Amino acid sequence: MRTIFTAIIILIFVFPLQAKRLKLKTGQWQGQLFLTQNDTLPFEVEIIKTNGSYQFSVINAEEKITLAAPRYSGDTLILDFPSFHSSLYFIDTDEKKLSGFWQNFNKIGTYRIPLLFTYGIKNCPPANFSNFDGKWKTIFDPESEDQSYANGLFNQKENKLSGTFRTETGDYRYLAGYSKNNKLMLSCFDGSHAFLFKADFKNDTLYGTFNSGSHHKGEWKAVKDANFELTHPDSLTFAKNSEFKFSVLDMTGKTYNFPEMATLNKITIIQIMGTWCPNCMDELKFYNKIYEQYHQQGMEIIAVAYEVGEDFNAFKAKVDLLQSRYNFPFQFYIGGKADKKLAASQFPDLNHVISFPTSIFLDENGRVIKIHTGFNGPGTGDVYKQYMLEICQFIESQLAN
Repeated sequence: MRTIFTAIIILIFVFPLQAKRLKLKTGQWQGQLFLTQNDTLPFEVEIIKTNGSYQFSVINAEEKITLAAPRYSGDTLILDFPSFHSSLYFIDTDEKKLSGFWQNFNKIGTYRIPLLFTYGIKNCPPANFSNFDGKWKTIFDPESEDQSYANGLFNQKENKLSGTFRTETGDYRYLAGYSKNNKLMLSCFDGSHAFLFKADFKNDTLYGTFNSGSHHKGEWKAVKDANFELTHPDSLTFAKNSEFKFSVLDMTGKTYNFPEMATLNKITIIQIMGTWCPNCMDELKFYNKIYEQYHQQGMEIIAVAYEVGEDFNAFKAKVDLLQSRYNFPFQFYIGGKADKKLAASQFPDLNHVISFPTSIFLDENGRVIKIHTGFNGPGTGDVYKQYMLEICQFIESQLAN
């Protein structure tokens, strides 16, 4: 493993443009991100050919992310993720192997992780495995000042695992992996985050490590507990005043003051978000659906973006890129740098901002009627479906008043 890791590093930084364009095998491929010399994140890749061009998709359990059409810079093949400002760069080796790196432009500095695609999927034989199906009370960074709780929601069929971790401020999206002997492995790579969970099962407890990309590694432990519940996301943030006001910048750089005439006598949702944030993207896609359903009946949505970069132009460029890909029909504004303390200072009527996203629901008189911290997206299964139903019922009840 050390040899492969070193070789890819050399290819990336010493010979970045020496590869030749090659014909590729179509079908299922295995992707690997080399987070460290000892930690490799696996994920599935599908390559098909359509209309004479290759189409690449990254697969995380039930999620399939189709990447943008391939493009070249010199001899380097580049694939862009659709939702996040990140790309895969490949030096073609042969029709069954691609090597290169993943670059995340939403990280400060040059953030690259070595990457390898190989043709074919290696399946683990369904023998000698433990059953981790169910709900697990989880502690991240146990016995430290950063200790936090989560619900591990795992689904298992034979030795194959899927699921996610729910926290009080969001979820870890679609995780996929396996059980082998008394060990567990789950991972997710969506273009914004690269998550790798490993654990050993001892005396009814999972003891594990957690990698987030190449920049963070921590510990976690979990015990099966069907009754454990997190703090409700509607109780984490509250409004200090009955009238809700804030000032940010519009997309031209001018000051935008809320409330305004456009939201007068309308139910309004204000989303504090960032284009780099997977939970925010999941929530935006959900808001897109309810906007289409309820906008004509008197509902507005406002998104305030907090982005990676140093100035307004950099922040605006991130939102412009998002809108060029999705064309969300509601209005975006610029809060500034991706910093929860900055967001809290710009929303002084909140007691704090502890999560991107945070959503504030206002009635037709501009009074706060609900604040939802974080977002549990489609990777949480029934939790997400139940929340969608509750929000639609809530909006309908407000519109009926």
